[in-house]
This record gives sequence, C-alpha cells and structure tokens, in this order.
Amino acid sequence: MKKIIICLACALLVVFTAFGAPRKKDVSEAETTQNLLYRQSLDLYKKGNIEQAKAIWKQTMDVSTTDVTQRARMTSLLQMAEYAEKKIANPEDVERKMISASDTGSADVAPLATGDELTIYFTSRRKNPLGEKMYKQRGIYADNVYRATRTSYTSNEWEVELLGPPVSSHDHDGTAGISADGRNIFVYKGSSDFGFFEMDPIKGTVYMDLKKKYPSLKLGDAHISSIAVSEDERIVIYSAYELEGGYGESDLWLVEKDVYDGSYGEPVNLGPTINTLRDEISVSMTPDGKTIFFASDGHPTMGGYDIYRSRRIGDSVWETPVNLGHPINTTANDIYYFSVATNPKHGYYSSENPYSKGVYDIYYVDILSDILSDTEKAAMEKAAADKAEAERLEKERIALEARKQTESEARKREEKLKAEAAARDAAAREREEQLRLAAALREAEAAAREAQMKADYAAREDSIKNAAANREAELLAKKGYQDINSLTDVKVGDKVILKNVFFEIGKATILPESYAELEKVYVLLVNNPNIRLEVSGHTDNTGRRATNMKLSEGRAQSVTTYLKAKGINPGRLSVKGYGPDVPIESNESTLGRSLNRRVEFIVIK
Repeated sequence: MKKIIICLACALLVVFTAFGAPRKKDVSEAETTQNLLYRQSLDLYKKGNIEQAKAIWKQTMDVSTTDVTQRARMTSLLQMAEYAEKKIANPEDVERKMISASDTGSADVAPLATGDELTIYFTSRRKNPLGEKMYKQRGIYADNVYRATRTSYTSNEWEVELLGPPVSSHDHDGTAGISADGRNIFVYKGSSDFGFFEMDPIKGTVYMDLKKKYPSLKLGDAHISSIAVSEDERIVIYSAYELEGGYGESDLWLVEKDVYDGSYGEPVNLGPTINTLRDEISVSMTPDGKTIFFASDGHPTMGGYDIYRSRRIGDSVWETPVNLGHPINTTANDIYYFSVATNPKHGYYSSENPYSKGVYDIYYVDILSDILSDTEKAAMEKAAADKAEAERLEKERIALEARKQTESEARKREEKLKAEAAARDAAAREREEQLRLAAALREAEAAAREAQMKADYAAREDSIKNAAANREAELLAKKGYQDINSLTDVKVGDKVILKNVFFEIGKATILPESYAELEKVYVLLVNNPNIRLEVSGHTDNTGRRATNMKLSEGRAQSVTTYLKAKGINPGRLSVKGYGPDVPIESNESTLGRSLNRRVEFIVIK
C-alpha cells in the first residue's frame, strides 16, 4: 500500500467534508446560487443557527424534486439537526472551559494531559522560527509540538514553550498519544521518517522507534493519526487510514500483547459497532484499557465530528458508542478527548471555532464517568411519565367513587385507601432501605477503589524513586565512586560520596538524620586504622563563588569535627573545600546540580 505522508494536524483540520459539502461541477447560474446558499447554511449551522440552516435545507428539498442524491443529502442533514436539537435541549451537567494558553487565533489540536493536569502537550500552527521555513515555501506554518505548563494547581494560566528538535522540526510534527504515566508522548514525524516515535518530553530525545516496539501495527502500510496504550502496555488501540480490512476511511484497530511470549499480535478491527463507513479518529484510552474515547463523523452526530465513549465488554465486544452530548459536543467539529491519567478529573479536547476558518481551541470538561446512553435516558423519562399518569388516574378514581357512593360506602373506601396507602408507604420504605443499602455498598466500593488507586500510586512512586536511585548509582560508578556500604578492601584512591549527610540550608550545620551515614565512616576508620582520608566539600555553580568556597570547606570541616569527637585521630583527617570547581555532572539540569552539592572523602594513604 502506498504510504500516505500527511501531517497529523492537516488530517484533523480537513473536516469540512464531514458536513457533506457538494462537489464542484459545471452548473447553471441558478445552481451556482444554490450551492452558495448551501455553503452558507453549513456556516450558519456550525455557528449554532440550527433553525435558519434547517429552513434552507427544507427549501432545497422542495426544489429538488427529481434530484435523489440532493434530497438524500438534505434528509441526512435534517436528521443531524434534529439529533443536535435533542442534545442541546438535554445538556450534560458539565462546564466547558477553554484553556487560556489556546486563545491565540491559531489551530491548536490533539491535547495530551498528564495525570496531575499540570502539563499539556499539543500540536499547533503558531508562528515560530521552526515553522518559518515551511511558511516561506507554502504559505502556512508547520505543525509543531508545544508544552503548556500550568502555573499552579488551581490556575488556568499556562506557560507555553515550543519543543524544539528532535521533537519538532521544520516539517510537520504532531502529538498523537501519551503514556498512562504521562512520562512519554507519541509524536508523528511528518516526512522526515514515516511513523511514530515515543519521545521523552523532558530530555527531548528519541526514546523508542515504535516500528520496532510495535512491529505489528504495520506503520509502513497506513497513515496512523493517533495511538493509545494501556498502563500495563498490554493493549494498543490506534486510528489508521486505508488499512486493509477496514470499514471506512479511518478505523480503530487493536493489537494485544501475548501474556506468555510478550509479542504483539496482528491488528484486529474493532468492528462495525465502533467503526463506520466514515472516520473514527482521535482515540484515547483509560489506563485499565477498558474504556475508549474517540471522534467520529459516522455515528449519530450533532455536526461534523463528535466525541464518543465506549466500554469493552469481555475480550472482543464493545458497547454501542455513547455520544458525550452537549456542551462537550457542538454543531461544529469536536475532536480528541484525552483522559488517560490515573484518577482523571477532566477530559481535554479540541473544538472548532466556527467564526474563524481553520482555528481550533483546546477545552476541558469534567470527566463523565456515568454517562447514560440514549436508551437509558428514554427509559427513565418513560418511567417518570408513567408514574405521573398513574398518580393522576388514581386521584380521578378516588374523586369519582366518592361522588357516587354513600357516606357509609365512602368510609369503607377511605379505610381501604388508607390500607393501600399504608402498604404503599411500607413498600416505599422498603425501597428506600434497599436504595440506602445500595448507596452504602457503592460508597464502600468507591472507598476500596480509592484505596487501591492510592496503593497503586505509592507503588509507582516507589518504582520511580528506585529507578532514579539506580540511575544515580550507575552514574557515580562510572565516575569512579565506591558505595560505602560495599567498601571492604580499602585502598588508596577509593572515593565515596556521603549521600545521606544533610545540612541546614546555606549552612554547615549537620542535621541529625546524617548521623547514621557518619557512623559508617567512623566504623570504616576504626576497621582500617592505617588509612588517612581527605574530606572535601563541593557545591553547584549557583550563587557567589566566595560563598560557595567557604560553605564547601565548612561542611567538610563539620564532618571531620564529628569524627574527631568520636575519637578519630585528627592526623588521619584532612579538609578541603572545592566550591563549584570539581563538578561530577553538568549544572544545567536539576539532577546535575543535586549531584554536585556533596561531601565526599578519598583515601589518600
């Protein structure tokens, strides 16, 4: 199959056809006017002027008595408008907000939010130095990857930066997915090399070539615009154009890891319940791999692309997609709904600005964890109507019988009605108790889920801390440092960093939690009575040099003072403060500066 080299944002922004725009052809002046009116009706509809658009479509049907194709198109648009009116009349209980970083008048799409929602990666055509090259050649800025960092947990203010090479280039590059822990993003590289790359957004370096990691995705055979991976990396779901065996132009596909050999199987189409004859794109997934969100213009839609949710039932069955409704979806195009974090609170997505051509903004809404399907809503509405009708008929029956019967018969009926009312009250109390017990069970289950999520979070944090400690240990080993816990055969030149010796900020005063580490040095000197140590202090390059030199020597002196107080011969210890002059790592990173602030010793005799 021929490779489709197309940028991610281009694929997302070319959505006008979702409204069924007619093809151009040689037509009469009257037909040209009709086509112009048709395009105007689509603009009106996108802007929410549904009644005006419907009037034009109905008028078009009236004059198109013999044009079967035109009448079918108008019928489809009128059905779409009716669906939108129902959704708008019964909105979801959520608030839709635009992130301030997106209000720039440019196309911002494919937002990827980290679990703490403090960082969002997205694709944009904003004016920037990297995009200038393509602008001069084609008149448009290239799609590039940006990072927006929230200024505080409660603020809607963001600091935005362009992620330069290798994440972004002079060509089209776009966000396509994010890992469940938010530490890696999938980036589509337009024409530098066909395929996706998993990027480390902090270091800005290529982390993994997905052609090698997921060979069964057939990256060279189809254009893949989005990808979602479960937290355990067992399930991968992606949207692909023109992959053989699909139902429409773009379908959702699944590959699953074999639990025995760790290999990924062949792509499996999610089937006609999910995929239609048109586009299913912009897929994202909850960490457990059981729920997906995606955009489609093939399912019942309010207009263009809408966002849907579907849950996995068993191994291969998916529930009928649920339209997330209004105000999440609008009469314009709505794409991407990412909620991949652990315990997510919001979903982030792109929505078309119908008043500015080619402009998309990024919005966020509350996660809808208990969205009712249309069938469930209809059942609830019918039950409420039936109850109201039954109550009305009951009142009429009582009034009619009271007028026809004598006082004696009326008393008997009254007693009967009281008994029936008591029975109903008893039944109501029983139902209320059942509901109370069910609510208590749900609360207990929610508490258990919350406890499990906290435990999972703690486990992940421990894993991250252990990985960081291992990386630090490997780095120090490469620099020639020994671990004091495993230092047995002591020889001249051995050097050790006292990793667990701590001081008051900006001072040479040793904190009590340092004593355990200092006791190890003391034991080493006692067990090796013939060795001498040079104890040296070091700082990073932050601040004044003279201050750093004094501080480093003072901290080294505090360590030797402690050891002398324990009975170590002062002649076996020498002190040196090097300040920032002997770094072991670059001061350009937080980790490097942390490693450079240290007290160490070297065996000099």
